Amino acid sequence: MIRKYLICAFLVLGSCIFAQEPVLNSALTLKLTPGADIPLGASAERYTIGGSGVFSAGFGLPWKLPLYISGDLSYSLLPFDLENSKRLNVLSAGTGIGMEKQISGRLFGNAYVKGGYYYGFTEDDSGDSVTGGNPYLWGGAEINYYLNQSFTLTLGGLYKSYLGNPEPLVSTAGVYLGTSYRFYPGGTGSPFTLQPPKPGLLQVSNISFDEVFPVFYQYYDDKPIGRATIKNLEKGTIRDLRASLLIKQYMDSPKVYEFPGELGKKEELEIPLYALFNDRVLEITEGTKVAAEISLEYRVRGTPRVQVERATLSLNHRNAAIWDDDRRAAAFVTANDPAVLKLGKSTAGLVRQHGYPALDMNLRIAIALHQALSEYGMSYVVDRSTPYAEFVEKKYAVDFLQFPRQTMEYQAGDCDDLSILYAALLEAVSVETAFVTVPGHIYIAFALQMTPNEARRFFMNPDSLIEKEGKVWLPLEVTEIKGGFLKAWDKGAQTWKIHESAGAAALYPIHEAWNTYAPVGLPGEGPAIELPSERTAAAAYERELNRLIERELFPRVKQLREEISRSGGDPKTANRLGVLYARYGRSEEAMQEFQKILARQEYLPALINLGNIYYMDKQLKQAREYYLRAYRNDPDNPVILVGLAKVAHGLEEYGEAGDKYNRLKNVSPETAERFAYLDTQGTGAARAADMGREGEVIIWEEE
Repeated sequence: MIRKYLICAFLVLGSCIFAQEPVLNSALTLKLTPGADIPLGASAERYTIGGSGVFSAGFGLPWKLPLYISGDLSYSLLPFDLENSKRLNVLSAGTGIGMEKQISGRLFGNAYVKGGYYYGFTEDDSGDSVTGGNPYLWGGAEINYYLNQSFTLTLGGLYKSYLGNPEPLVSTAGVYLGTSYRFYPGGTGSPFTLQPPKPGLLQVSNISFDEVFPVFYQYYDDKPIGRATIKNLEKGTIRDLRASLLIKQYMDSPKVYEFPGELGKKEELEIPLYALFNDRVLEITEGTKVAAEISLEYRVRGTPRVQVERATLSLNHRNAAIWDDDRRAAAFVTANDPAVLKLGKSTAGLVRQHGYPALDMNLRIAIALHQALSEYGMSYVVDRSTPYAEFVEKKYAVDFLQFPRQTMEYQAGDCDDLSILYAALLEAVSVETAFVTVPGHIYIAFALQMTPNEARRFFMNPDSLIEKEGKVWLPLEVTEIKGGFLKAWDKGAQTWKIHESAGAAALYPIHEAWNTYAPVGLPGEGPAIELPSERTAAAAYERELNRLIERELFPRVKQLREEISRSGGDPKTANRLGVLYARYGRSEEAMQEFQKILARQEYLPALINLGNIYYMDKQLKQAREYYLRAYRNDPDNPVILVGLAKVAHGLEEYGEAGDKYNRLKNVSPETAERFAYLDTQGTGAARAADMGREGEVIIWEEE
């Protein structure tokens, strides 16, 4: 009779559960449940409340039913003669079948029947052992709360019947509290599905999106691409509001905005919409419309709500941009593009192989790159469909800007395209650049390594340079490709002067612009680009460099020689002539002028400058000889200390180099900062010295 009741109860509960999705399939559960046993019926006349413990292992069956089977080991203890400390001990082992149903969230109900064989033992009145065994039958139900997908807390009750002949040995009602751990043979799984939050009651209106440009996709991480207005139609105050936007094709995960305050009944709020795009947006070559999903999550009186709205927005193609901010073009300056690096690095290598170490390295690289582009066949072509002059005035009109690699492939570009290309090539070899904008036009400038005072001494016309915040920039008109570097410089300087005097010129350093508009790489590698041969590029570079030297050097040589003649060989003027020769790489002529001075007197600037020339020629011991002669006359001269520290460093005499460099830091911290590589030793010092000499700055003593 008992078995019939248990089976019927189980089948009734099971018929309700079968409609549910399976939750235990292919999961192994280990459970430990200590509890109390309360004797029932006739058993209550013989036994008192006892205790028990059950260890079971359950396995979900791989069927479309929430069934599991289990194996059980248990021990029960039931006192029956407290005065004589007698008790019944029961060991049992068996198996069972059960079903589980999700009630809500992490809470589950479980019903089961179990059966097996038990072995009991006790003592009779004389103290002799009494033992025996028979089948048993259990039936029960429990509540399981999942702390996570593996651990649970269990509270349950069951009916136990240890069968006998002619009547059961003992029947009890049990209650237990335990825990279980679940394994997933497949590696992952979840026993529960949380109930979805109730739909929200928000009125969403005025959903709008700005123009979205793929090239600025990193910019949008903290700048909203759109907005929406929400109105609270709930019966209470909204808290913990989170708005997220997802564009599935071009975002890996939603970008969430958390509203810090509360939104009362009937109140409205404008929320920003952010998007963290992935780089797949750079594959968009034609403007397209995409679906956007706006999710609103919040709580009302502690109850979660979710509301989803859908909208459509337009994505521009990857070359699209607007000119509301001239710095936006910096996003196209991809200095790490393989094609850009190839041309930039090969040109910089050519410059290092062709001498003139006294000339500013950045100036030499810029000359070589300009001439290389000319030999490559680069042309300035006005884009009639999107001319810069027209679009920059409209500011929000969508312009078409080329990435550097594209301009190299097409061998042509508008002023904005060529500015981007020039800037990328120079930045690829660590030459700092800037955009120069005037009404209707954009071009570039690049930073020289020399200080403003050095530039004023070096160039005949220092007004052709731009001085900003202690840096010297050389303006370069990028559209003047065929006429050579000097012509491009002259036109760039003239344009700057005209518009700067009218307050209509601006200079935007690329590195600063990158802080807002980070550069992005053009996907793919593109076709192979055939660069001009090294011989062709070197010849073009040498020609333009000699034109620069002729223009800057010889008129001033003539002028200084006339001054020397009038002054009767004034050493100061003669020294200036020697420095002029040295600055333009004419070492032999410079040495002759310095030696003439020293033949007449121990003139300190001539000693220093001769040391500089020997240092440039890597004749370090001869350089040290002249530096030391100067040092005896002026031991705190910063230029002399620099020279001695560099020579000692080059000879790997790091202790001596360190002594002179420390003295230099005390005498002139600013000068010491320019030669920071001297403050190192060992292998690191050698690497630092190589890096330092790559753009070596020679300080000439002119006074």
